[in-house]
Amino acid sequence: MRRLCALALLFAVPPLFAAAPRKTVWRELVTPHFHAYYEANWAPAGLGVELEKIHGRIRMDISMFAPWMSTGTVKIYIHASQASFMAGEFAPPPWSRGLAYSDKKTIVIYDDGVRDRLRSVITHELAHLFFESFFKEADAVPPVWLNEGLAVYMEDRADSDKGPWSAALKGTAPARMKPLKTHCAGGPKEDAPAQQVSDWYLESFALVKFLFTPATRLQFKNLSVAVRNGVPLEQALWNVYRYRSLSAFEEAWRKWLFAPEGNAQSAPGPVPSAPQFSPIQFKPFSTKN
Repeated sequence: MRRLCALALLFAVPPLFAAAPRKTVWRELVTPHFHAYYEANWAPAGLGVELEKIHGRIRMDISMFAPWMSTGTVKIYIHASQASFMAGEFAPPPWSRGLAYSDKKTIVIYDDGVRDRLRSVITHELAHLFFESFFKEADAVPPVWLNEGLAVYMEDRADSDKGPWSAALKGTAPARMKPLKTHCAGGPKEDAPAQQVSDWYLESFALVKFLFTPATRLQFKNLSVAVRNGVPLEQALWNVYRYRSLSAFEEAWRKWLFAPEGNAQSAPGPVPSAPQFSPIQFKPFSTKN
């Protein structure tokens, strides 16, 4: 699979895979929960502190899927530039900013010098890593909308629940939200227009934000367990949330989203640049090519 081929370019330190065609010199920074390897001469300012802040911020919501995150460590490889990131064998699309490999407990990103963006990308990819590891325990792959929606939700919450995705929901036109049967059938194509891809991510985020609240954390976990076990989404929504059908769930979700006091009212914020995360995330992965 292309996702695993991504790691073939790595690593001078430590050697996880076969020798890469281009040697990269990595410098190491160790924190209680991370082994960070950076390509630049200097680590991004405050990297160690920022990584532990991110970990602490998402642990409350994500640790139920990956209990090992409390004591385990994650490897993060930070390329010095987009060009360096793109030069590897995995050849991500030009808008890709990060890749996650749950079986190796590794994420690969690059630093463009914008601290807020680096924080968002790290949070997004860590959410993928922890959530995908939960599904991998059952030799399963999470649905695309659920996987990406949760990652964007965690990314948004990295800004104290006042992130750009929440702002983008305000004033969103109902027509931009596709019928759920269409939306949940799969992710956008690699060649899809940027606006269409952004809208797809925004809808996935809105669905997870509706399902995953402080009061419904356990229900969201149970929904994920059911889906991981192969229960159809419509049946899982009935079993866990008591929606009698997918259309009943969609009606409740749209009412919440577009009600006068709801999330999609008042002045809208700009839709974040969703295609910063590679659509190759959508494909199942394994330890075989």
